Amino acid sequence: MLGATRTGPIGLDFGTEKLKMVQADFTRTGPCVRSAVTLSYPVDRDIFYASPSELKRLINEARHQGAFRSSRVAVSMPPDKVQFISLEYKCTPGTDPDVAVIDAIRERFGEQIGNSVIDYLHIRPEHKDQVDRTALIAVAGKQEVIDFLEFLRMAGLKVERLEIGPVAINRLISAMNPGQTDKVVLAINFGLERSYATVLWGRRLLLDRALSFGLYGGVRQVAEALEIREKEATQLLERHGVQVESHAIAGMDDEEPGIEETLSDILQPSLVTLASEIKRLMLYVASRTRGRSVHSAWIFGSLAGWPGIDEKLAEMTGLPLKVCKPFYGLATSHQAASIKDLSTLRGIAVATGLSLIGSQTNA
Repeated sequence: MLGATRTGPIGLDFGTEKLKMVQADFTRTGPCVRSAVTLSYPVDRDIFYASPSELKRLINEARHQGAFRSSRVAVSMPPDKVQFISLEYKCTPGTDPDVAVIDAIRERFGEQIGNSVIDYLHIRPEHKDQVDRTALIAVAGKQEVIDFLEFLRMAGLKVERLEIGPVAINRLISAMNPGQTDKVVLAINFGLERSYATVLWGRRLLLDRALSFGLYGGVRQVAEALEIREKEATQLLERHGVQVESHAIAGMDDEEPGIEETLSDILQPSLVTLASEIKRLMLYVASRTRGRSVHSAWIFGSLAGWPGIDEKLAEMTGLPLKVCKPFYGLATSHQAASIKDLSTLRGIAVATGLSLIGSQTNA
């Protein structure tokens, strides 16, 4: 029926410590987040991946917490099971870019192709006849992929699509910026050990690069400097965050003066390195877009829970960085909107992007 609500697949993202699940409904007015949840693995990850019954138990727990419907899932390969490579290749005028990149993949990987599952994303060229191009290549062992799919099947799930995290992030960014077909958008997805910067130009990927700083690195630095446990360091960072220079000048932080400043001082070398990486990426982006500036810039993931981190990095990089909190500007159902502690949903960007598969504008 025209205009009827459709429910998409459950976006399933196997993180380092937690399983993230998001599901969306699609209406004439756009996607609406139906339900979202994150759940800690009940056992060690290696044991978990070998136990479909544990996954089934976790899925059932998620159904009790949320309004998830059906067993259809769109899932990303766990990051520790995928290798990402930036591959340069040549595409002469008149050649299909897909054919060109597949030929380059064959040349790069040789006989390894027979034992691998390979996916790719084109990096947007400066112009359509550009010969020298780049693609983001994802490589996973064929048997690992088969075992992972069988793990999901035995847990009672029906896989509609298997894809890599950057594809889901691209889909989410596009949904956050509808109609902005020629804007440059930066998204930094902070993980536990490593992070990724993704840049879209309109709906096409311009850049996807790893960054050196992640949550664990910052927590360890604070724990070692203050001689406290990592759990306590995590709590300090989530409560106080980092101090923005302009705030320090204004004489803020009256409640517990010095805490934010101390944390900022400890993290300063790493944040300077991170800011330098981001600025170098933006110089590359400017060269590829004929000097276009970043229209919007977002912070996702683990560091989004540190107060002031967006202002700090914005100050250090000169970019309009803002923390993007769930649900990324998307409409929400009553159940999703009623979740009181949104910090529990930190890091669901990939799962949300997966859940948007099936949207008319973000298939």
